[in-house]
Amino acid sequence: MSKPSQPKSGSALSGGQRKTGESAADTDPIEHSRQSWVEHGWGDPEVMSVVASIVRSRRLLSTMIDTALRPLDLTYTRFEALGLLYFSPTGELPLGKISERLQVRPATITSVVDRLEKQGLLRRTRPDGDRRVTLATITPAGRAIVEKATTIIVDDVFSAMPWSKGELKTLFDLLAQLRHQAGDFS
Repeated sequence: MSKPSQPKSGSALSGGQRKTGESAADTDPIEHSRQSWVEHGWGDPEVMSVVASIVRSRRLLSTMIDTALRPLDLTYTRFEALGLLYFSPTGELPLGKISERLQVRPATITSVVDRLEKQGLLRRTRPDGDRRVTLATITPAGRAIVEKATTIIVDDVFSAMPWSKGELKTLFDLLAQLRHQAGDFS
């Protein structure tokens, strides 16, 4: 197995060193929670640790991506919405479909689309004859920002991941099992 790449110094994944006398529970909040879980006898501490690690890692990754995209005045959610439109064959999707695919409430998508529209990265349209549906349509400026943002994410975030290709494949496969079981795909 190839050696995993090390996080860039100063990156969000390059954690600090433990001080002499500190245990993992002193520096790792998940380990601290795990030990408390064991002390209280609240079920399988390994499952709790994995679930808490996944949730915490999701937050850490979102923060890393949002930080990387901040110079473009984008968040990860706005980038994802633009990405859906970028890859759509027509460059447009109903707001409800964007909400469904990003797993966020319709009100959140309305806010996201409002912001992207103000930035000139998409526009709202209505299909002829159906006033109930609102479409988001990516603009040329939106396409350009998706390409620029993707380069930033690859260079600044993906390059900081501490896993080998094999570990990434294993992690993807394990998480796919959870997503499949939860009905994320069939």
